[in-house]
Amino acid sequence: MLEYLPAEKKNKGNKFLKYLFTVKSWVILHLILTLFYWLQISIFSTHYNNFLVFRSSFYHLLGHKNLYIAYPSEYFDAYLYSPVFAFLVAPFAWLPVKAGLLVWLFFSVMVLLAALLKLSLKREHTVMILGLLVFDLGNNIQLAQANIIVLGGMIWCFYFLEKGKNLKFALLCALLFWIKVYPAALMLMCFFYNKSLRTFAWFFVFIFLWGLLPLTFISPHELIAICSNWWDILTGSSILEHYSIMGFFSYQLKLIYPEWYFALAGIILLAVYHYFLMYKKRNLRYEERISFFSFLLIWVVVFSRAAEAATYLLATTGMYIWMGFHYHRNIILAIFLITFSSITLLTSDLFPFFINYFFKGLMLRPVAGIAFLLLILFCCISSINRDKRNLNEY
Repeated sequence: MLEYLPAEKKNKGNKFLKYLFTVKSWVILHLILTLFYWLQISIFSTHYNNFLVFRSSFYHLLGHKNLYIAYPSEYFDAYLYSPVFAFLVAPFAWLPVKAGLLVWLFFSVMVLLAALLKLSLKREHTVMILGLLVFDLGNNIQLAQANIIVLGGMIWCFYFLEKGKNLKFALLCALLFWIKVYPAALMLMCFFYNKSLRTFAWFFVFIFLWGLLPLTFISPHELIAICSNWWDILTGSSILEHYSIMGFFSYQLKLIYPEWYFALAGIILLAVYHYFLMYKKRNLRYEERISFFSFLLIWVVVFSRAAEAATYLLATTGMYIWMGFHYHRNIILAIFLITFSSITLLTSDLFPFFINYFFKGLMLRPVAGIAFLLLILFCCISSINRDKRNLNEY
């Protein structure tokens, strides 16, 4: 895939093509699209309910109100995030609504784009990721979702680990935990780096310290009650979504199994991959470490009980990152194109027929995600066996 991108030296006579396939051009395009989507949802319509939920949560926290009951006069749906997140949206909540929305969208997108540019990837690989992200990133921008900033933060976490900045990793990972629980899975990556136990200790310290932020406005008793309500939300049935593998079985196949079956299957799959990487811990290449990171981005979505269509921004980004190292193998490229079509392309506005008559009745995202997880695991095992054979021959 990457080899078909026009190289700079082949386009000396065509300045437009030369500029089109640069990282800078795609970054600018994403920023322009962010402005376009803001105009679309705030000026020409009022489709920014998620931001209203975030914004109102801060004022509810400030007013000592219950964060987790309905406020139909302010927004529809419900607030499902932590009290810490309600505190963190203060800078955006203090601004007028549409100005706050604009700053929120641009801040989220810039965090993600800056993180992607920090990865040690080839230029063509980065261009591919930025190009393919147009679909899922655009969907999240239009919905004013928090997934963008969570994804960007997770990539920054990986970057900090790679640079040996374990303290910054623990600080950021703990903060992201209070936005969405997903990033806590990144703690498994600590085992591939030095000072893993110290990093774990700092992670829990920072979780506690970040958790105290709402005490700026509320009492300890109120904070304990709000955290208890949040835990009930996370473990209750109100956030069960259709887009996890459990949702696919229950809503699409009408096969009802206990939730722990799927949790156990996910843990086993993750443990197997982690075991094989720990087997050669000291000899892991950058490609193998970022492959596990990509695996986690997909895994936390597919096996999450709260996975939504927009959450697949994390999964597809994981696929794009991993795919850039394996595009040269035809069978892998074919599987990637199938999963990309199932998760992103056929469910976009480009194919309304599939949306209305097929994908609303049969959501294949989690199945495609599972297939890609197995593909990554298979390639990992094949690589380890190949290294063993080479060592024996030597």
